[in-house]
Amino acid sequence: MVTQPSRQATMQLHDGRKLAWSEWGSVDGIPVLFCTPAGMSSWLGFGASALPNLGLKLIAIDRPGLGWSDPHPNKTLSSWVDDMREFLGAQNLDNVLAVGFSQGAPFAFALAAQGGVKALAIVSGQDELTYPRLLPLLHPDVKCMIAAIQQDPVGFEQHFSQMATADGCGS
Repeated sequence: MVTQPSRQATMQLHDGRKLAWSEWGSVDGIPVLFCTPAGMSSWLGFGASALPNLGLKLIAIDRPGLGWSDPHPNKTLSSWVDDMREFLGAQNLDNVLAVGFSQGAPFAFALAAQGGVKALAIVSGQDELTYPRLLPLLHPDVKCMIAAIQQDPVGFEQHFSQMATADGCGS
């Protein structure tokens, strides 16, 4: 069951874009950034009834172009980390934890890799699609995507970040 957020807010980033988020739990609790799955907005939270007793504040961010956050013209995992650093600074949040769920895992890993969070948990992270026993089972379109990633990971990320929108993949 999805519990409505206790609080929702927005802020303006230094480049003029709007960043939106939802919160559950204690206002002054230990901050836990929740990196939601693909295409999900900040309305998806978890454990709302347990958070106050644990002294936690769950914060789900609308990634650029999702929910109420404005799109980023050149979004990457690094630009996501930059946005989160700005958010954490503006909110005076320290000792932040993170949870990455499903396709939110790469965003959580990026935060951890660049020192943006103190600790990280991954829940149902994205499958390893190149696993030899899984690869033959994939749809041909997905196999082509995997091949494109292996040939040019940076180019694929740039291309994909331009076509992924809040409405799904297009153009």
